Amino acid sequence: METDSYDNPLTTTSSAASAAFDDGARHILQSTYGAREAFEAAVKAAPGFALGLDGVARGLMAEARGAEAKAAWARAAGAASSRRSSASRTDASR
Repeated sequence: METDSYDNPLTTTSSAASAAFDDGARHILQSTYGAREAFEAAVKAAPGFALGLDGVARGLMAEARGAEAKAAWARAAGAASSRRSSASRTDASR
């Protein structure tokens, strides 16, 4: 499992997704342009990466693209739910 630059665990095994997520988070925290693009790169590297999808939604909201942000949040919720279901099945088989 990858971690962000603050050593928080990320639900991806992709180092490219992790690096892009960190870049997006840095843009959000510094209020600079480029967050959505960075989060989109994270999702491209790991399509089911829920935090990356959430970041895309946040970037869309910052751009006043509310309908698209809602759709991105729905994809993020689906990815997170899928991950939880998968983890539950794995835990139950142990």
